[in-house]
Amino acid sequence: PSSAASDVYKRQVNVRTQGGGSVTGSGKYEEGDNVTLTATPRDGYDFDGWYMKGELQSTDSTYSFTVGSKDVTISAKFVETAPEVMPGGTD
Repeated sequence: PSSAASDVYKRQVNVRTQGGGSVTGSGKYEEGDNVTLTATPRDGYDFDGWYMKGELQSTDSTYSFTVGSKDVTISAKFVETAPEVMPGGTD
């Protein structure tokens, strides 16, 4: 059998990024495979969380799950780091 035929049984794990950062771990997996995604924020950004269909799944930069019977789309959200506020301020 050709490799194209075996791809019929693979599920696509799509990762979208929002904000400044990168993600590893997306690709094609077989149902039941364990997938580990890793988010790395760029300078000036913090990792906010993993979201599926708008719902927060995890705030850990590394997220693992088991591939089910459908393709998966997950978003990695990064937010700009809040500027440091110096105590005392300027009066």
